[in-house]
Amino acid sequence: MAEIRINATGGVKLYDADDSHYAQIIAGTITSNVNAITLGHDVVSIVDNLALTSDSAVLKFGADSEITLTHSADSGLLLKHTATADDKPINLVLQTGETDLAQDDVIGKIAFQAPDEGTGTDAILVSAAIQARAEGDHSSSSNATSIDFMTGASEAAAKKISITSAGHIVPGTDDTHDLGTSSLQFRNGYFDGTLEADVLTVGGTAVLTTVEFGDLSTSATEGDNVKNRVAKAWINMNGTSTVAIRDDFNVGSITDNGTGDYTVTYSTNLGDDDYAVVAQTGRDESGSGGHNRLHAPCIDRQSTSSHRILCIDSDDDAARDMDSVYSIVFGDS
Repeated sequence: MAEIRINATGGVKLYDADDSHYAQIIAGTITSNVNAITLGHDVVSIVDNLALTSDSAVLKFGADSEITLTHSADSGLLLKHTATADDKPINLVLQTGETDLAQDDVIGKIAFQAPDEGTGTDAILVSAAIQARAEGDHSSSSNATSIDFMTGASEAAAKKISITSAGHIVPGTDDTHDLGTSSLQFRNGYFDGTLEADVLTVGGTAVLTTVEFGDLSTSATEGDNVKNRVAKAWINMNGTSTVAIRDDFNVGSITDNGTGDYTVTYSTNLGDDDYAVVAQTGRDESGSGGHNRLHAPCIDRQSTSSHRILCIDSDDDAARDMDSVYSIVFGDS
């Protein structure tokens, strides 16, 4: 039958009926030679430390023990959902017990630290962290939250990059952080909207700067300076025989209306018809012993979608087809 034995030093040993399995308490330590000890259904409290002293020790959770936390020798811990059916991911949720989340409250945080680093000081501070931060007071209609990516340089890890609830990627502080470096560069960038910059550098050379923007006009914004003062369309065309575009920007087609009469149609319409058009022509007569003569073109029937060019010979005021016809358009987009 089962026995309780007390030794001379006050240790207590409990044996089972066949005297082969026991649990003992000696000098405040409980040991046993059995594989499992079953406790009651209520809370089990352990004061101070709990040591699982074997490699690959496992903590199991749930009535089916389907969630496990396993020791990986000399590496770390493995959290696993052991079910093999489809759509059975492991889900780790960091929860706060706060009942009134306000702006900038941290909801959850994972931090990285080397507290035993021998040099101390900065070295033992939190080196990096990821945190979820409330963007404003949470309510029944809003839980707007940003994810902050934090790193340290000579400091406790501070916010460097955030992803907002709207999906915007923003720096932790204004005009401080770079995207890529001179040696570690992103390959391609794709934008469908406005790209704003104080300086635009191509191949190591600054091609547009705030000074150059400012020189364009006294407009209050650099965007207006650029948008309204660069060409919205231009064309270099052959105006003789079968008319043809040699090169262009924002020109969809040209129409031969008759001798010296051409219509230039835009690919994308302009914002209004109050724009300026500068045109020029050239007629090559070098084959007959003459020279390249210039002719004064007229602009006619100007609209948001096109403009018309009439080419008049300066010698006799007659309409002439021209070897080269050029025009450039400035105005609102």
